[in-house]
Amino acid sequence: MFADNNSGTFGILICLIVLVMTGVGLSLLADRRFHFSSSGAENKQTITFDAERLAGLTEQRDHKKSDWEKNDGPRHQRERELQDLKITTASQKQRISALRESLEAAKAANLATTTSFATYRETYRKQTWEKAAGEQYPFLALRNGRRYEKVTIQRVTAAGLEITHADGRGRIDATDLDAAWQDRFQWNDAERQAVLDEERRNLASIAAPTPTQPAAPPKRTEAANAEDSSLPVEERIQKLQVELLAWNQKVSALSDLHREAASQSGNTDRPAVPGSLETWSARASRLASELRTARLNQSQTRARLRSLAPDDPLLQVQSYR
Repeated sequence: MFADNNSGTFGILICLIVLVMTGVGLSLLADRRFHFSSSGAENKQTITFDAERLAGLTEQRDHKKSDWEKNDGPRHQRERELQDLKITTASQKQRISALRESLEAAKAANLATTTSFATYRETYRKQTWEKAAGEQYPFLALRNGRRYEKVTIQRVTAAGLEITHADGRGRIDATDLDAAWQDRFQWNDAERQAVLDEERRNLASIAAPTPTQPAAPPKRTEAANAEDSSLPVEERIQKLQVELLAWNQKVSALSDLHREAASQSGNTDRPAVPGSLETWSARASRLASELRTARLNQSQTRARLRSLAPDDPLLQVQSYR
């Protein structure tokens, strides 16, 4: 009986164990189902969040791509253009360098041509001027209507013609001659004006001498001659050389000025000297007197120098005019 009772107890215990195990299993299963249900919700929420984030990233990607197409695309294009420009610039630099070399060569050729032409022109003028000396003309008419008879050209200068004519000597200003004469002798107005300005300065220095530019060498006096006689011969010769050179220069300047005044004395268009109340005729007369005096003093100085140094080179030069 005890054995039967134990058998029933064991059966009950086994049933209880089975029931407990079944309950625990069901409890675990329920817990797992609850946990799975909770994880699924979280996963859904995570999936939704990730999907939204993915959509945002996709939108950012599209935006960045659009920015790249707007900015980086043109930048690459500009870089390509820049490279092309660099290549073009290098080519242009080479071309510019070649052009500069050509320009320098052209300048050198032009300078050589200009120099050659200037030399040729000067040689031509000199030869033409020299050949014209001695030419004779029955008459020579100026642009202002004045007429010279029996004209002989003595010399051609930058200022014009120095001539002799039926009534004496004179100088014709280059501007008073027609175009044929101008073309033949290739006169230059700047050179002509420079010569005339120099002559006017010489005239002013003669009319109003300054301490640094005397009008003429001092006239010799008996006292001066006596004083010089006490000097050594070499020093006396040196003083006479300086004095003769000064008289030569004065005679030369007065000769040019007198020729100009004589040439202009018959010019009715310009009867008076520019900038002066003196007429050309009065100036010609005054300069002729001064020229005679200067030549006399020049001759006396030459004679004194010849007495001391007969072979002096200055005596061999026909310096007066």
